Amino acid sequence: MNSIPKPPATLTTTGKQIYKQLSEYLRESNLLHKVDALLIYQAAVWWEQYIKAIEGIRKHGPTQFYPKTGMRQTSPEMSNLKQAQTALNVLFKKLGIGEEARQKLNIIEGAEYDPMDDI
Repeated sequence: MNSIPKPPATLTTTGKQIYKQLSEYLRESNLLHKVDALLIYQAAVWWEQYIKAIEGIRKHGPTQFYPKTGMRQTSPEMSNLKQAQTALNVLFKKLGIGEEARQKLNIIEGAEYDPMDDI
């Protein structure tokens, strides 16, 4: 696929940026396919959540004090961050992003994939 799919209008500016960056990376790596548009969209949405969680942690800290119980507990932003990280790791593997994913897909940087190697 030579052209990069247009980012959905529902994404924020940050989401559109990561959507374009992921698409460009996959195109340059010859990994971009039309069917990946949904995975790229999902990764962009989770990236937005990841950024929001980091901003919340910077603002409120990783734990919060709850006056009713007098206890400190993990902030909701930490839970959101972990959930976003997990989702992004899964999506990146599906898209062939990261060393482990490239090894599974038998992709070596600078080398052409030869399907005959699988025989």
